[in-house]
Amino acid sequence: MVSSTYLFFQGMLRELVHFQSLATVLVILFLFFLLQKDSESDYLLLNFLLVNQIFHSLIRLACFALPLNILQIEGWGLFITFWLLEFGITFSTCRYIRKQGNLFRLFKEIFNDRIFTIPLLCFIGLTILSDFFYQNPDLSYSKVLMGLLAFMAFQLILALLLAFLYYRRKMADQAAESQALRTEDLALYLDRLEDNRDSIRKIRHDLNDLLSLSQLMVRDQDFDHLTDYLDKLSTYVKEEMPQESPSNLADLQQIEDQDLRYLLMSKLLEWEKAGIPYRFECLYPLNTLPINRFDLMRCLAILLNNANEGRQAADPSAGETIDILMLADDQGLEIQVTNPSPTVAVREAKQAGFSTKAGHRGLGLTNLEEILSAYPNALLNLTYQEGLFQAQLYLTYL
Repeated sequence: MVSSTYLFFQGMLRELVHFQSLATVLVILFLFFLLQKDSESDYLLLNFLLVNQIFHSLIRLACFALPLNILQIEGWGLFITFWLLEFGITFSTCRYIRKQGNLFRLFKEIFNDRIFTIPLLCFIGLTILSDFFYQNPDLSYSKVLMGLLAFMAFQLILALLLAFLYYRRKMADQAAESQALRTEDLALYLDRLEDNRDSIRKIRHDLNDLLSLSQLMVRDQDFDHLTDYLDKLSTYVKEEMPQESPSNLADLQQIEDQDLRYLLMSKLLEWEKAGIPYRFECLYPLNTLPINRFDLMRCLAILLNNANEGRQAADPSAGETIDILMLADDQGLEIQVTNPSPTVAVREAKQAGFSTKAGHRGLGLTNLEEILSAYPNALLNLTYQEGLFQAQLYLTYL
């Protein structure tokens, strides 16, 4: 029914406007808004129809120009050649697209947006305008030129506007995605704290009754039994108390800067989800950053990524745990990252292109040294010993 309606309106409008492309586009828009008025607009379908119209127009133009201008065919020969070429190219193209399923996925990712509808309509409008000038040879050259220039200027302004809108929405989507990830990480962190608090509350409630027995033993001066009882009670409490998480996320509260704290939290939780063992400690409050916040975040991200890469390439017998230690005092900040690693020459590790990952060109430590070269108060020390690679970053206050 939709196809019959399409052909009917196309034929009727073609008689009114005398342009097949314009008639086709008007029918596409009419049917699109007619069918989509009661549901969410499917711009993928609309853009697909518009691209199909552009592609079909180009095929018809090529099939007509090739036999007429190159092969010099006229009359019935031109008509038959035109239809054979159009059918052959269209059939071959459809057959190729059906085999290449990734083309449909690419089209869906790119054109499922109304932002791309307007440029497609503008391109079709340019073909209609060219068709109009072709069918009206009596128009003066200056009018044709001014019309084309005005249309191109309109397209340029529209393209800039669309690029701005697309960029702004892309940034908004990235911000929303980042916020969603942060919310998920914080929820996981809070759930862990809540579980530990509930476990401690239950044990503390029962511990009062268990300790009351020791008071009776003291009163009866049964010290031998008391010593044995307290030893067993201590062992029991250690087993039943919630074990300290290897991530020790509570130490993140020592870091005052929220961006740096969240970078560490997201990286540690990412490792925990992936089953990567690690230990994190920040023993003292870090209130002031010795260098620019973003440079410090870049340095820390490089150290963590380098540690994980080395751990993956290391011999399993050397262990798998990544140790992260942050020591802050009134003199500055020290960051130590230790990870299992295959045998590494420290001098080679600092060179561009070095990586412990096979087939991978690493730039991490090279970029790290470039960042630190701008700070006279920064010192990077790299060591390798007995299967462990350690990076020590010293940052003093100026």
